[in-house]
Amino acid sequence: MVDLLIDEPSRPFERIGRVAAKGALHAFESRTTKARFLQERLREEAEQMRADAVINVTVATEGVIGRRRIVVRGVAIRYTNGPGSGR
Repeated sequence: MVDLLIDEPSRPFERIGRVAAKGALHAFESRTTKARFLQERLREEAEQMRADAVINVTVATEGVIGRRRIVVRGVAIRYTNGPGSGR
């Protein structure tokens, strides 16, 4: 499973690309629930890139009332040595 991290890890890594997941936020939806769903999509996208983790993960709400969306962004990384390096 790909880890989602707010900060950079202490172990060596290489950046392999930016990842993002976006989705409309409807009036009946919870922002937290939608963000969790999009975090899973972010993990899936990073997994396809053979990433070990996504760092600098942010969750933002964009748009105006009635046309809002949630965007989850981060940078996919691969650990460069030690246990768990390379998938």
